[in-house]
Amino acid sequence: MSIGRRVLWIVLLLTVAAALWPVPDNDAVDGVASRSTGPRKREAALAAPTALQPRSLTEGRSGGDADIVDLFPRQSFAPPVVSAAPEKPVAPALPFTYGGRYTEGNNTIVFLKEGEKMRTVRLGDTVNGTYRIEKIDPDAITLNYLPLGQRQTLQTGSVLRP
Repeated sequence: MSIGRRVLWIVLLLTVAAALWPVPDNDAVDGVASRSTGPRKREAALAAPTALQPRSLTEGRSGGDADIVDLFPRQSFAPPVVSAAPEKPVAPALPFTYGGRYTEGNNTIVFLKEGEKMRTVRLGDTVNGTYRIEKIDPDAITLNYLPLGQRQTLQTGSVLRP
């Protein structure tokens, strides 16, 4: 057997002996009950005030249990109960204002102002890929908001018949 193996065996045996070596009771820390004390001695040791005992959180307060806050309330991990059906999406407000109309024969051209842009549209045209002109009346223009398929009306304020 080599010297390295002998040293390794000696260290192993010393470690096992140290782990199994009995510890005397006089090594116990003051204020902490040892395992060998009976239940009466343990209760007496725990009840005895020591310098390391923390103060009570409610000490010096009045009101008793009313001031105590439950830091760990019961929690449920069940998914929340949904009582109402989700709301149906609604088309946004029309971004257009009426700018006028031009009629030539059966063709009617409507001028719609969107911000600073003036657009000319006819019946059936699609504006910005989101609104289609469905109906042009003398007093209103009906547009269809394509993403939701909802119809919206833009009042022209005109009462004249073409």
